[in-house]
Amino acid sequence: TEEARAEALCLMGVHANLVTPRNGEMVIAATQDFITGAYLMSKQGMFFPRDGFTRLVAYMSDAAEPIELPPPAILKPVELWTGKQLFTCMLRPSRASAVFANLETKNKSYNPLRQKPEPEAMCPADGWVVFQNSEHLCGSLDKSQIGGGNKASLLSVLLRENSEIAAAQAMERLPRGTSRFF
Repeated sequence: TEEARAEALCLMGVHANLVTPRNGEMVIAATQDFITGAYLMSKQGMFFPRDGFTRLVAYMSDAAEPIELPPPAILKPVELWTGKQLFTCMLRPSRASAVFANLETKNKSYNPLRQKPEPEAMCPADGWVVFQNSEHLCGSLDKSQIGGGNKASLLSVLLRENSEIAAAQAMERLPRGTSRFF
């Protein structure tokens, strides 16, 4: 019946099955190419001119979604945007979006046993990842932030602090942008 189809669609849809009921771990997560693309896009020193940045942001989104470009990180001699700003646009494409993710964690390149330990966010290897109000402030993304099996990953935080739809949209945008980055 029509009612049974609607119920099955709700129960078996992607939004309802993002985590396992057994332990709450993410079922759907980024894999090899997407993790590599996210790392390369978010690493320190990755800059994009306006045309490259807007192209990647357009790849991540669909045509019905309004996108507000953040101000460039470097103004002169040429306006340049960072790869971290791409992930800010991925999570929150406009100010009207109510998606707020806050995450502070280390990635695999973080070394707490350095000679002179600076504050965590000032890690020279870009190993401390900070998202504040969905803005990617520092750190390069790797498997520990966007891969599966981690309850402290970015996608888990989106699911916990926002909604299934916000997490699913971020999971949808990530492969679109990273696969076209290569």
